[in-house]
Amino acid sequence: MPHPGQAHAVQVLHANDFNNNIDWFYARHAHLPVIIRGALADNPQIAGLDRAAIETTLHGCDLWAYDCATLTHGEYVKAETLFADIAAHRARYNVVDHSILETPLATDFSPPAFLRHNWFVGSPHDTNRFVASVNCSVKDSYSPIHVDPYGMQGWMCLLFGRKRWRLYAPEQIPLVYDMTSRRFFHRRLDDPLQFPLLDMADYWEGEIEAGDLLYFPAGWAHEVVTFEASFGVGGAIVNDFQIVESMRSWLWEYSQSGPGEFDFVDFVATMAELRPRTPDCAARTAAALKLHAEWQALPAASRYGGAG
Repeated sequence: MPHPGQAHAVQVLHANDFNNNIDWFYARHAHLPVIIRGALADNPQIAGLDRAAIETTLHGCDLWAYDCATLTHGEYVKAETLFADIAAHRARYNVVDHSILETPLATDFSPPAFLRHNWFVGSPHDTNRFVASVNCSVKDSYSPIHVDPYGMQGWMCLLFGRKRWRLYAPEQIPLVYDMTSRRFFHRRLDDPLQFPLLDMADYWEGEIEAGDLLYFPAGWAHEVVTFEASFGVGGAIVNDFQIVESMRSWLWEYSQSGPGEFDFVDFVATMAELRPRTPDCAARTAAALKLHAEWQALPAASRYGGAG
């Protein structure tokens, strides 16, 4: 008999617990999702913004938004339109990955110190746009299960609102992903009977509110429900701490939808040379590149069959 999946609560820490120590964070906690309170203590300009101040700051900005019904159609929408929707409880748009560089907030915000070792920052591959994005969601917005591209580690910090995250480790992905249609289960659109292994998947779940930061490791699938109108900043990280996991996730993504818009393999090799952080960066990077070489050596039917 198949065993039902287990639900796990996301661990909650306070930033003071590790004083922004990067090595401590990656050694002790970055292998699982974690909620961190007090992460914006060194960002007082951002932490002090209330909803009215954010509306004023973003007034006139065009933000890239997805249609709430499907999250497949995107267009630029005025920030004041989005905030008017929030006030009127109209769930038309969901801003989830608009680069903070295209907003006035870029001059005030920097990620917490324990997340700043990031090969996307200042790389020769034009990846600064991945570093931090604004998120603006109407109450009841929903982001279905997905994996962030390029093997990213991810995080989100809320300035106001409340969201519930459900996250799946990479080994759980086959249970929530349909290989025939090549898509994840969509909780609001799909019949669960179409995903017969769904109930066997283990998952981690947690809620974040104003001032909370949620972090998840490379390759973790996740879905997000917005319980209250919310605004926050999220980011993406690739670095040598998890480069093997990032490469494994990217190869799975490549097997499903192609390589994406930039040469991830060259990016990894370049940044390992330019910006190593861990003592065994060279060994980790070599292991990651070996995964890619072994994947390329597989017959095409195996490479594009799913597991990567």
